[in-house]
Amino acid sequence: MAIAIASSVTPDRGLYTAIVGGFCVSALDRDVIVLRISDAFFFGAAATVAAALDRLAEHPKVYILDFAAVPLLDSTAAVSIASFAEKAHRTRTEVLICGASAPVRRTLLRHGVQRPFARYVAHLQDALASARAAKAG
Repeated sequence: MAIAIASSVTPDRGLYTAIVGGFCVSALDRDVIVLRISDAFFFGAAATVAAALDRLAEHPKVYILDFAAVPLLDSTAAVSIASFAEKAHRTRTEVLICGASAPVRRTLLRHGVQRPFARYVAHLQDALASARAAKAG
């Protein structure tokens, strides 16, 4: 499994990237953090991703978790994401999940990754637009 960030925003416009727990996490600014997960997301990787998410010192307004490159995930991975979303909710941070295929989304929903803890949008561009709206409002 790999985690990386894709963005058309250049560093001179405020994008910064850090390696957290061996994963690449990118922030458009202090209020929006984008995490792109790729490949199959199973129990072994779930613990690593959960640890990386827990180590993020930032408390943005919005986390965007991009699942577009995740073909499938197991219950352990879904529970890790549910736990992260619940923690984020307690700090009033919105979690947007984008690009999740129907099977991935079903697994996430079955394990509690749903409102009020997380919201699903179709594409990364939709998530970025929603994050901009959340920052403005």
